[in-house]
Amino acid sequence: MAEVGFVRIDSRMIHGQITTSWNNVVRASKIIVIDDIVAADEMLAMGLQFAAPVGTKAIVYSVEKAAAEWDKDQFGDGKVMVLFRDVDAAYRSWKSGFHYKKLNIGNIPTAPGRKPVYKTCFMSPDEYEKLKELNDLQVEVYLQFMPQEKLVTFDKLKMK
Repeated sequence: MAEVGFVRIDSRMIHGQITTSWNNVVRASKIIVIDDIVAADEMLAMGLQFAAPVGTKAIVYSVEKAAAEWDKDQFGDGKVMVLFRDVDAAYRSWKSGFHYKKLNIGNIPTAPGRKPVYKTCFMSPDEYEKLKELNDLQVEVYLQFMPQEKLVTFDKLKMK
């Protein structure tokens, strides 16, 4: 059974902040990206594997495959960082049986139907409600872009 060291929503998935700042704190031996679109595209998945820090294995799963891997052996061994591209994947993963204790909100960019909830973090009402449901289920949902920044609890995020 792997130790889940960090779970984050970040539209950029594996990128500089993840490979340097966050992984220096978490020290993950594996980064698991859970996303149906990336899992279905071999080139995208391969690109993420190359973006992982040296010595850190990157694995891409669909939501369904991630739930099966979690059921089988809780992602194997080592320390794991789990990344979701969007709120929907995080929500569906929870509903499928991957019950994480904390969920960090990183980058959720602006898009049609999304409104600012905190500085440069944007959500649709549906995304906000899914995160509220997870928070109500005792998942500690919080926003923190970088490890050195102050953590912002879910109750501080407001739909505008």
